[in-house]
Amino acid sequence: MPKQFPDHVVYVSTLGHEYRDLRDPTIFSDAMSRSDKLEWQAAIQDELKSIEANGTWELVDRPVHEKVIDSKWVFKIKASEGKEPKYKARLVARGFRQEPGVHFQETFAPVVRKETLRLLFALAVKYDLDIFHLDVKTAFLNGDLKETIFMTARRNYSSWK
Repeated sequence: MPKQFPDHVVYVSTLGHEYRDLRDPTIFSDAMSRSDKLEWQAAIQDELKSIEANGTWELVDRPVHEKVIDSKWVFKIKASEGKEPKYKARLVARGFRQEPGVHFQETFAPVVRKETLRLLFALAVKYDLDIFHLDVKTAFLNGDLKETIFMTARRNYSSWK
């Protein structure tokens, strides 16, 4: 046990014991065959509403001479001690099937270095500024792409509404 964190192992084991039955499904059919199926359906509907509200894509007929990327649902149960677990579902494009230089020119994800955050916090303290934290769950949906990407999803979710 690390000396700096004497309660680390105890905390993790407590959290793991409380939520030991809440494994994350790995595939869609796994999520739909579980006793918490309704929670996963609600999480999927929430994701689809976010995608629609952000105008992330438009439905088109499958193109004949274009590469179409498959998609996959990624499921995660976010559990905090003392709180109800949150069910999260994300529809992700399986972009690893694209070829660099053919289907896209560059990849870029905006990130911030720890040093930059430290500088901003120091300036906020020096000038007595307020700091607010935002968690934008659909931030990745707001990227501007130069390329047109065709993605397929295999399920019809309209029957859940």
